[in-house]
Amino acid sequence: MLPAAFKVHIIPGYITNIFLLEYNHGLLLLDCGAVNDVRRIEDFCWQELHCSPTEIKLAVVTHIHPDHSGGATLLREKFGIPIAAHKDLDRWYAGLGGFIQKSLDCIMMQSVAWRTRGKLENAFFPSKIQADFRLEDGDELLHFPDWSVISVPGHTSHDLVLYNAQASLLYVADCFLEVKGKFRLPLPVMFPEQLHSSYAKMAALNVSSVLLAHGQARYDNIPAEFFLSLQNLLQERPNKLTHQIKCLSIYSPEWWRQSLLQRKAKHHRGNL
Repeated sequence: MLPAAFKVHIIPGYITNIFLLEYNHGLLLLDCGAVNDVRRIEDFCWQELHCSPTEIKLAVVTHIHPDHSGGATLLREKFGIPIAAHKDLDRWYAGLGGFIQKSLDCIMMQSVAWRTRGKLENAFFPSKIQADFRLEDGDELLHFPDWSVISVPGHTSHDLVLYNAQASLLYVADCFLEVKGKFRLPLPVMFPEQLHSSYAKMAALNVSSVLLAHGQARYDNIPAEFFLSLQNLLQERPNKLTHQIKCLSIYSPEWWRQSLLQRKAKHHRGNL
């Protein structure tokens, strides 16, 4: 059971669950949804909480994909909400390759929206978030120090999850998905070895409940071995869909840079 410190509100977004946490001293937004989700967040604040979106004291972006970061800059422009994100967030969509990758990611998001909603909304957003607060592994969130930042690369090079030790609660963003009652790997997995280590990192936490961006919004009574079981999924052979999405996700200059660094590190270890 959650402590009385905050209440979790779930906003059905364009293709994700958006989590808005209500504290006595203000609101905390876990990811910003797509750019068209700004309207949904604004409406929820006014209609359900009877307050202005300016009561959101901090919005966190866990990674740059359009369904998680698309609304960030618009939220800041309209309501003055400060944005916190990984210090290297803006590397992913940098340059021409980054623009191509962002465009493809927007198209993939729209394909999900079409299949699930049957209609499309505006999805394009700025390539750079220019976060007001740049996060690193182990940081605490400004105004909300009960939440810790954990770096968990794998889906991208800069993924974050947010952990509240008091509530044994973990917001996992896109580290895994739930589809028809089964847990799945994120699409795509760009760095399998890093994701394997990231699951081990999450397994070391005392987690009893998780909040998911995709699928059923919340799961309680998480067994201790749960995150280690996700490592087994990395051993499965990719199907046609996961292979296609991976092939459409290699244009970011940061993916090439990180891949080169990993190859150099493997070569160095092999020569020891």
